Amino acid sequence: MEYATIREVPGRFDWGDYVALSYTWGDPKETREIVVNGKSVQVTVNLEAALRALRDKAPVKAGLKLWIDALCINQDDNDEKGVQVKRMADIYRQAFDVVVWLGPEADESWKALKLIEILSDSWEKDQGKWLREYLDSDENSLFKLRPPNEPSLIGCWHALRNLMFRPYWKRVWIIQELVVSRNSSPVLCG
Repeated sequence: MEYATIREVPGRFDWGDYVALSYTWGDPKETREIVVNGKSVQVTVNLEAALRALRDKAPVKAGLKLWIDALCINQDDNDEKGVQVKRMADIYRQAFDVVVWLGPEADESWKALKLIEILSDSWEKDQGKWLREYLDSDENSLFKLRPPNEPSLIGCWHALRNLMFRPYWKRVWIIQELVVSRNSSPVLCG
């Protein structure tokens, strides 16, 4: 059984500040017991994994609260759920940050995240010059695409494909959760 405690932290609001979690619930029949503020709560396996990943991250260690729909909305009260669903855009817009949880490590997802980091760093260095040159060339395989001075990334491209087919990307709600976010959203996976 895991324990979580809400701590006070200064923020934009009198009660502190919060980070909103964007994730998939997973199978509602597969649950784990956690303790939040001294009360036992059943959560999905995926949410428990997200909480484990988040507990050591800087915003949580600094005392920012977490806004998680499964914990912050009474799931047994349809009236409350109806009211809260209408507020979702505001909840995610007002969050200090929105954190994306793609799920536990699987299918070498670490390679996909590394590829994204490499491409992002390369883009920042030359504003995509290498990408424009690649697109203007006769190359026709995405799997050959790589920034200058990088070894073959073939395994990384396959990992990225697998990452993009995760259940998270099939949720329509992610559009609202990510588009209204005030910052670029950190992505956690495994």
